[in-house]
Amino acid sequence: MRSLDIKELNKMIEKEDKEGRITEKRYWNDLWNCVVEEQANDYTYAEVKDALPLLVSEVNYRQRRYKANSNEMGVDIRKGDICYIDFGPAYINEIGFQHFGLILSIFHNKAFVIPMSGNYEAYQKAYSKTNPKGKRHLMKLGRIKGMNKTSVLFINDAKFINTARIIDVKAHLDIHSNLFKEIKERVIQSLE
Repeated sequence: MRSLDIKELNKMIEKEDKEGRITEKRYWNDLWNCVVEEQANDYTYAEVKDALPLLVSEVNYRQRRYKANSNEMGVDIRKGDICYIDFGPAYINEIGFQHFGLILSIFHNKAFVIPMSGNYEAYQKAYSKTNPKGKRHLMKLGRIKGMNKTSVLFINDAKFINTARIIDVKAHLDIHSNLFKEIKERVIQSLE
């Protein structure tokens, strides 16, 4: 199998006219065959636990990519909501695929969210007053009403997303609570 070389592809694209359909371009067949072969290999050797989130993200992307916000998907959101979100494919050390996330703010059809997990090991490693040597990119959220497990926030994965990525609202955190204020402070500290 020939691996896709992005630098080589970019050189070919730079020489091409940007008008017309991509299927009319001379590099199309090579590009398409390479991508399809690589994706087929990814799935052929993938464990079910790895393949399913990828497939679900593919379906969500196809259904949601042209939506401007969550309202178009029938999901009303507000600051403080804990939502089930499809973050899509991710690189190593990034939260990806389907995870919960806390909405910290909403601005122009995008939500600033902090991904979270019920992973017990991550929860135990999180920095807190009782664990001052813990990992500062993790913050213990505890058990929130409406959630099944104690949760941990991944502060260093906070980002703005198109709210159409939000699948469902699962719980809510009072935005006037000390916990919500502490979360905001931790995010601000992470930017310094």
